[in-house]
Amino acid sequence: MRILGEYYTRTLRVTDTQAIISQGPYRIIRHPGYLGTIFVWIGFALAVGNWIATIILAMLLFGVYGYRIRLEETMLINRFGNEYQEYRKKTWRLIPFIS
Repeated sequence: MRILGEYYTRTLRVTDTQAIISQGPYRIIRHPGYLGTIFVWIGFALAVGNWIATIILAMLLFGVYGYRIRLEETMLINRFGNEYQEYRKKTWRLIPFIS
């Protein structure tokens, strides 16, 4: 949130003055905030000690965030075009070494 600054929102939208952020964790991963949230919830489930709940939660989280990421990346491609496409080539979507 700190790296995105004024561009951080909870809703999917871009502004006329928005730019592609490629510093901090965004140098490596396009959606580090989502990855952090997934880790927090999976960590909580692991702390509770229920493996079945952990697996179900992980599947749900990756499904929901995967859908949101697809929507967000479509929006960013529509807004930034080739610039965002080039950024995508240099970074991983959510998990390093997994496109």
